[in-house]
Amino acid sequence: PMENRFAFCRAINSLLLYRAIRTEIVRRGSIPHVLLTNSPFFSLPFTWLPSRLRVYDAMDELVRFSWAPPDAASQERLVIAQADLVTAGTLSLARAKAHEYEDLVDRVEYIGCGADARHFSPPGPDAPKPVDIYDLPRPIVGFFGAINERVDPVVLEALARAMPEASIVLIGPVYKGFHQSGHEGQGREDTPDLRKFGNIHFLGPKPYAQLPACLAAFDCAIVPYRLTDGIEFVQPVKVLEYLAGGKPVVSTAIPDVVEIYGHLVRIGRSPRDFVQKAR
Repeated sequence: PMENRFAFCRAINSLLLYRAIRTEIVRRGSIPHVLLTNSPFFSLPFTWLPSRLRVYDAMDELVRFSWAPPDAASQERLVIAQADLVTAGTLSLARAKAHEYEDLVDRVEYIGCGADARHFSPPGPDAPKPVDIYDLPRPIVGFFGAINERVDPVVLEALARAMPEASIVLIGPVYKGFHQSGHEGQGREDTPDLRKFGNIHFLGPKPYAQLPACLAAFDCAIVPYRLTDGIEFVQPVKVLEYLAGGKPVVSTAIPDVVEIYGHLVRIGRSPRDFVQKAR
C-alpha cells in the first residue's frame, strides 16, 4: 500500500520482493536463465537479483499515468540500463522507448498482441444467450473490458444522447479512475454522470467463457478510449477479439489501432465523429 506515493514504502516492498525471489532461487539451486519485469518501479530487485538474461517488457506507458511515483522516469531508466533486452506490446510504445532511451538501447523488440480467434468466433445457434443483453432494445453498442481511466465518458455520453434508441452496453468491472476521468480540457467536476442515461447499461464483469455470447449480441463493438496520460500507447486486445466475432468495430484514434487495424476498424476522431461511425 502507498508504494507509488512514498519511496520508503516502495523500498520496503523491493526488499520483500528481493528476499522472496532470492529464496526461491536458492531453493532451486540454480541462477535463472531469464529475469523479466514489466514494472519500471522495481529497479532495485531487478538490479540485485542474479540472472543470465534480463528483460524489461514495457507493457504500458506506466511512467505517464497519474498514479505513477514522482521518480518514475528515473526508475525506468535504471531498469532499462540493466536490461539485455527491451520488449513492448505496442508498436507506438516500442518506437517511443527506442527514441527516449536511444543512449541505452539499440532497438526495442515489438511483440504484437494476439487473441483466441476460435474462442471469440460466433457461437452456434444452440449456445445459451445472455438474457440481460438480448432483452435490451436494439441496436446494441457494446464494450467489454476494464472500465477505468482509459474509457472516455464523454464519448459514451455522446452515444447515449445521439442514439436514444440504442442500448449502450458496458461489460466489466468499474474502477474508481473511470469516474475521475475528465475529457481533454475538462476537470473531474465536468465528468458527465452516465447514470442518468436510461440507455447506458453497466452489466458488471462476466466470465471469460461467456464473452463470445455477449459479443454475438452486439450490433457494434466499441473501443472508446481517451488519448491522454500515456493511454495513446495501448494496443487493445479487444479489437482482435471483436473482429474474431465478426463484429463491426469503432475505436477512437489510438495510434496502433489506426496504423495496424485501420483498414478493418472505423476510427472516430471526436465524440461526434465516433457517433457517426457507430451509426
